[in-house]
Amino acid sequence: MLDQSSADAGYTIGIFSNQTLGETFTAGATGNLDQVDLDIGYQTAASVPTLTALITSTSSGLPATTLATAVIPRSSVNTGSPDWVQVAISPAVPVTAGTQYAIVLVSPAPSPGDTAYIWASSLFVDSYSGGTAVVDAGSGWGVNRAGNDMAFKTYVAPPTPPAPTYTFIGFQSPVNNPPLVNTGKGGKTYPVKFQVKDANGAYVTSLSVVKSITATATNCDPTDTPDALEVTATGGTALRYDTTANQFVFNWQTPKRVGCYTLTFTLDNDDSHSADFKLS
Repeated sequence: MLDQSSADAGYTIGIFSNQTLGETFTAGATGNLDQVDLDIGYQTAASVPTLTALITSTSSGLPATTLATAVIPRSSVNTGSPDWVQVAISPAVPVTAGTQYAIVLVSPAPSPGDTAYIWASSLFVDSYSGGTAVVDAGSGWGVNRAGNDMAFKTYVAPPTPPAPTYTFIGFQSPVNNPPLVNTGKGGKTYPVKFQVKDANGAYVTSLSVVKSITATATNCDPTDTPDALEVTATGGTALRYDTTANQFVFNWQTPKRVGCYTLTFTLDNDDSHSADFKLS
């Protein structure tokens, strides 16, 4: 979503090797800064193919540590008067509401006479209260003209929610948990039962918590301690939830080919839990 912006553009300022421009801004939302729009133009026939945009932290209101870098191809910038260019920030920069950052534009144009890129700005107008235009003319960063603001827009995506935390209670009878190896007959159907609790200790009942179920053939280890797997159910292989026993049930129809297998349940937080089988 659009977070911060300054669109007053009554003036333009050139960007070249000894005049780097920037704009500080204060994030209004906590999330991931994944795009900035810049009102910029290309104003010379000199061969200056790219412009580089930086997202930085600030110190005392001036650009500091670089957090992200994006290359703006010459082909995406309007020749002549400035126009809006969308700049993707990848990977996105985590930003915190109320914290100040900066957008910095760097051009390889060698001197003011070879100014290639220009950035629209206000002229003696404080059009954005959350920051200001800044410049590094070769001697360090400072405020660029009293009250100016460069024309920009920032976009912040909501933060990625943390993965849920689960407690896997373990496989229930008749299946044994590792390091025991369950033995059984190939082609038979065995009920694989397990329980999951959430961070509050409540049983998880939604089938969507199980992202995938996979069976992988493995090398049989003669040092494994086998444990017989009873045939207690037959039927389909659909995952279901038994509300009476508070457990998931998966009726696994084992492969007919003899050998060793690992049956793995992957939850929606990418935690994986496996049981080992030796089929004869």
